[in-house]
Amino acid sequence: MLSENDFDYVCVSRSKLKNYTIDPNSLPVEIQDKKKQKIQLQKVVSEKHNNFFLKIDSQAKRAKEVSMNNRFQEGFEKGLSIIAASLEKKSGIKTEEKVYGGTYFLRTSLEMSEEMIWMIYNIIREIEYSFRTLKTDLDLRPIYHKKDNATMAHLHLGLLAYWVVNTVRYQLKMTENETDKKQKIAENETHTEPINFQWKEIIRIMNTQKSVLTVSQNRYDEVIISRRCSDPTPKVEATYHRLKYKAQPFTKRKSVVHKSVFEKMDVTDLQKLVT
Repeated sequence: MLSENDFDYVCVSRSKLKNYTIDPNSLPVEIQDKKKQKIQLQKVVSEKHNNFFLKIDSQAKRAKEVSMNNRFQEGFEKGLSIIAASLEKKSGIKTEEKVYGGTYFLRTSLEMSEEMIWMIYNIIREIEYSFRTLKTDLDLRPIYHKKDNATMAHLHLGLLAYWVVNTVRYQLKMTENETDKKQKIAENETHTEPINFQWKEIIRIMNTQKSVLTVSQNRYDEVIISRRCSDPTPKVEATYHRLKYKAQPFTKRKSVVHKSVFEKMDVTDLQKLVT
C-alpha cells in the first residue's frame, strides 16, 4: 500500500532474512549508538524482495539475547527437574543449539547511505517513543469524543505537544561551539555537555524539583502562607541551563490572611494567593 501510493518508509524487518548476499557496492560501516556501543551497518540483497535491506550487527543486542537465552535455559532446566522428581525418573538430556548473533534488518524503499538510513530510523523511533509518553500524559487514548471535530481537536493537541517536546529536546541536544565551551570551562561552568535523554526520563528528572507550600499561624490569628521551590539536583540544574532558564522558576512567595478568611479558602485559592 505504501509503495502503491509512492510513500517511502523505513522499518524493522519482521522476518529475519535467511538467504541474502552482501551488496557488492557496500562496505561495512561502523558507528556508535547513544551509549557509545559499536554497531556495524551494511547493505544486503535478497532475491525474494525488491526492497533495500540494511543489516544491523549490534554487540549490545548480542549480549542481551545471550543473557535472555541463558535465563530461558535455566528456567527450562528447572522445570524439567521438577517434572523428573514428580515422575521419579530422569527425563533425558536436553540440548539447545540456537545461536544469537545480535543481528537484525531494516527494510526500506530509500536509496541512501547506510548512515542516513540508520539516522532516519532512529528519528522515527524517538518520535514513536515520545508519542507513547504523551498519549499517557495527555490522556489521548482511548478517545471518548463522539464528534469528529472534537476528536481532531484532541489529536491536534497531541501534535502541538510533540512540537513542544521536540523543541525542548533539540535545545538540550544542541552542541555548543568550541569558543563558548572553552569560556564556560574557564569560568568553572560544568553544564557544557549535550543532554540526550528520552522525554520520559526528562520528565522524571524534572519532577525531582518540588513546589513546597507551608502554612502557619501567629498569635494575631493571622495565617502565613509561603511557597518556594526545592533546590534543584545537578541534572535539573543542567537541564535549566541548557534551556536558558533559572535554576529556580520563582523565589519564595509569602502571603498573610486572617484566620477567618483562610478557613473559607480551598486548595485552588491557596495556590492563586502565592502565585
